[in-house]
Amino acid sequence: NISSNISACSAVQVSGFFNFDETAYYNNEENWEDGALYIGNHLIDVEDSTEDIFNKVGNFKVDKYKRDEYKIKEGTVSISPLALTFNAKKLIIPASVKFIDDSALELIASEEISVASENKYYHSIDGVLFETASNTLLRYPIFKPEKEYIIPDNITKLGNYAFRHCTLDKLTIPESITALDNGAFSHCNLPTIAIPKSVEKIDEHTFSWCSDTEAIEVDSDNKHYYSVDGILFDKEANKILLYPPNKPVADYEIPDNITEVDIYAFRGSKLTSLTIPASVKSIITASAWYTDSDFCVGAINVDSDNKIYYSVDGVLFEKESNVLLKYPSGKADTEYTVPDGVTAIGDYAFNDTNCQLVTITTPESVAEIRESAFKSCSELKTVNIMNPKCEISVTAIPHGVETPGFEVLTRREIVERAGLVDKAKPTESNKVTPLTTALTLLNRPAVKIALVAVLILMILLFAIIKRNGKKTPNTQITSDL
Repeated sequence: NISSNISACSAVQVSGFFNFDETAYYNNEENWEDGALYIGNHLIDVEDSTEDIFNKVGNFKVDKYKRDEYKIKEGTVSISPLALTFNAKKLIIPASVKFIDDSALELIASEEISVASENKYYHSIDGVLFETASNTLLRYPIFKPEKEYIIPDNITKLGNYAFRHCTLDKLTIPESITALDNGAFSHCNLPTIAIPKSVEKIDEHTFSWCSDTEAIEVDSDNKHYYSVDGILFDKEANKILLYPPNKPVADYEIPDNITEVDIYAFRGSKLTSLTIPASVKSIITASAWYTDSDFCVGAINVDSDNKIYYSVDGVLFEKESNVLLKYPSGKADTEYTVPDGVTAIGDYAFNDTNCQLVTITTPESVAEIRESAFKSCSELKTVNIMNPKCEISVTAIPHGVETPGFEVLTRREIVERAGLVDKAKPTESNKVTPLTTALTLLNRPAVKIALVAVLILMILLFAIIKRNGKKTPNTQITSDL
């Protein structure tokens, strides 16, 4: 119910992501001008169908542009995140714009971006948007008709989402480029991406969802990165960064000099098996960034000499803690029983829309099911939990999945219970009473620490009073304390 009238002080540079969606201000038609929502001189949103754009971008085509051109009004100072999620053949940016959020143009379906020549902060060349001061390529239009593009040789960085969803067949990156930022090539269908020797920084999500990419080729003189058979590696970290999703290989063994593996470097790949060597000391398997991981590997096999990890039937575990870290969604099984001795199901362990499991059973040894463990398992119907005292994160079990003998609380139920219950408990003990409420509070670490502190203070105060006598002035007690 935020006020239908809002103003912004001069210090405000840009509004955040979806800050005003569905507020009274957003829903007040009087605040919209020619289909655009502004707060002062800040562009918040342009009216259009987001779902329609997502579908069109996903299919890499626009049947008909809703606008031949869209001109942002003169006087606009900033463009907020995802403000321009719509389709227009040409986007025109005025001289007044000083700030464009990285994601503002992430999903605009266009062929050309034009900037007024008087603009001091941004400029365009052949319909491509650049930030002037940093020499950064900000946005290559998704539906620019040319199939080949050569980046100007004075550009030093590819910004966030610079080539997201682009339909190029060939891209030439000059040796002036030193950084490839977050999502620079996400959803891009380039078959091959050649990285020059000048590149010093590649963000871990630079190549997310590049489903058509077959190879990353790195200049042999690059000091920070290298490639082997089209697979991208970090020299300094001894880490594999990307296994191209469209690389036609059934099985892959990670080289034995690699010490760190991010499972999502294999996102979208259709490997039958992935073998992890004894040299690997760190495997990143959990991340909120990957809601639907698309990790379609059929099996994860770990070298028996690895001191930190092991695998059983193609499933990845940590040795010391006996935690199940990752179940590969490429496995065709519909039922899975977690081995006896496993103590916990890790964060995002089964998280994948491609997971075929219908029933999962955890043994009595499993005492904890962690955050989003079974999230996005679209076929999952039942999780059988054998340990009656198992603690379950509220995000672990998807809505609609049965957990016989357990009541899994939803976020709404937690809010209704004043935030006092944050884990699933056996059904028979889940009734909220003054006693259970008190016990829940007492079980919280912060409350325990506070109670101990109060107890210590009371003991000290009692000792001081006893030593000095009841007639001791308060100032003396305070001084002693």
